[in-house]
Amino acid sequence: MTEKSPRERHKMMTRNKLTDVAEQAFVRSDFKASTLDVAKKASVAHGTIFFHFKNRDELILAVVRRLVLDITDKLHSAYVDSQSLNEFLSKHFETFRANWRSIKSLMAGFSEFNQDVKQEVISLLAVANYYTIESFNRWADKALVRTNAWQGALVYLSFFGDYMFEQKNISEKFMEQLLSFVADVPSRATQEVIDQKTKKKLCRSCGMILYAQDDFPRGDTTGEYCRYCTHGDGSLKSFDDVVDTMTSFFEKTQVLNTNAARRTALAVLAKNPAWRERVASREKE
Repeated sequence: MTEKSPRERHKMMTRNKLTDVAEQAFVRSDFKASTLDVAKKASVAHGTIFFHFKNRDELILAVVRRLVLDITDKLHSAYVDSQSLNEFLSKHFETFRANWRSIKSLMAGFSEFNQDVKQEVISLLAVANYYTIESFNRWADKALVRTNAWQGALVYLSFFGDYMFEQKNISEKFMEQLLSFVADVPSRATQEVIDQKTKKKLCRSCGMILYAQDDFPRGDTTGEYCRYCTHGDGSLKSFDDVVDTMTSFFEKTQVLNTNAARRTALAVLAKNPAWRERVASREKE
């Protein structure tokens, strides 16, 4: 890799500084802050912003992509690391609570965003939804019903977010009751089944949880990829083919348009070993 020149490093540092300041200004103002506001807070000439970003929309896109990447990284960690549905839900909720001001500002500014920025925000919600559905499919009885209950709880908290989060009106007891109700792992499930599901294996391509023989190509449970990301012989599909498969999946299951579904597919694939570097290099193009 060619080392960057001092001028290139300085340019990158200035761009990062502007993005940092813009993130603070946009989040605090629900994305109503102007580029002049950002320039003043960054102590730079107004024109400096347009040396690094074509216009205000491009600056907003840079900020939103950073916010989405940060939050989806946390959601992915909760999905990968949790050993029970209750643990996943607790981490999932805590991610929403800890990032509430950013999420609220994204929702407030959504109607004024251009299509590229809207697709980033939609991908954030779709990724959160994907990990939730996969987790409920793994652990909970009546997975769809319980998934909808949890999503409804988050929507409720979204509408009352200021009151609940900022005024600290969510008690630990309330959260314990909510998590217990939504999780509701059935007592009739044998410990053997629960233990089997706890032995988690994730597709290194799409992150799908693999615990049933049918999840693997040709039923080979020693494989590292799911049957959706592989050819009939078990070999991994090309990156473009996997993106297309994931895009189609999100179009059908989350009723997204093609562009938003593709952004969501890339956001999910970027978290997994098979494609992490490929997506990162693609984003820089």
